[in-house]
Amino acid sequence: MRIALPLLASFAFALVLGPSPRAAPAKKPPPAAPTPTPTPPPPPPPPKLSVEFGACPREPLSELDGTGLVAMMRKRCRNLKVPDGSAATDIADDDLIVVLCVKQIEGGNEAIEVKQCGLKAHVAGDGTLVPIGADGELTLALRADRLEKTAHPANGAVLTLVVSWSGKGLEPGEARAPLSFRRSFEGYASGRWVWIPAPMITTDLTWASPRGYRFGITPLAVAAGGKFNVGARAYFGTSVFVAWNLLVPNDVTTLSNGTGVRLNYRAFGAGVLLDAAGYLGVGVGVGHTFTTDARTDLRFWLYFGPKLLSFVQ
Repeated sequence: MRIALPLLASFAFALVLGPSPRAAPAKKPPPAAPTPTPTPPPPPPPPKLSVEFGACPREPLSELDGTGLVAMMRKRCRNLKVPDGSAATDIADDDLIVVLCVKQIEGGNEAIEVKQCGLKAHVAGDGTLVPIGADGELTLALRADRLEKTAHPANGAVLTLVVSWSGKGLEPGEARAPLSFRRSFEGYASGRWVWIPAPMITTDLTWASPRGYRFGITPLAVAAGGKFNVGARAYFGTSVFVAWNLLVPNDVTTLSNGTGVRLNYRAFGAGVLLDAAGYLGVGVGVGHTFTTDARTDLRFWLYFGPKLLSFVQ
């Protein structure tokens, strides 16, 4: 009975307090976030490529590296890459036509191998096509004197430089550039060295003397010489010549046989003729008459060029 009373008391106390709370179960940790995979950096942009071409002074290109070639092109060459419709660029027979493929690098530019850009070039004119070949691995080049020997362009002839490219990293394209060919020196008559300077008049300047021949004409003369070109149509010519002259005496000259001479056709001369662009020429030399009163004197000639005659007409 004594044991049951404490048990009853504990039971009654438990009824008053209610059931004892259970321990909350332990929470599970959240799953760990997956480790992100690093994104690789984007590939660098392809190098910027361009094509350049110009008329350069002659020098051994194989001795220059890629950066040296670009520096030469931009500092010492005349740019031939011009917009469509531009006037023709002069090239002389001592020029060198150079074509480069240029890559932009850190701190500058350099020429790269021709085959990487698929460079091709030629010069066309008067039905003739002259290819521009490789000069080493980095350039295409053509000497203008080789162009002269192959195509035989006249001074001032307009030619066309055609450059095409199709390499990797370079959008395929083509450029055309008009060229005006210049010869520094050539034969007087369109490259021929022998020509006929006619018509000419001649005088010995004996205005006050009854003797002499102050006026005459030169119906026939033969000259040999060349011309120094200073433009498409401007030049200075120099030639040596021999001439047959018809001379009018200052007064009727009575020969030893009593014959009065009113026109001396037995007169010849030779000298040097300087010509200005086909308009006028001045000659100086000696003349000789093969008559009984034969005489040799200083003579001058005045040549009327075809340009002056066409202008007068």
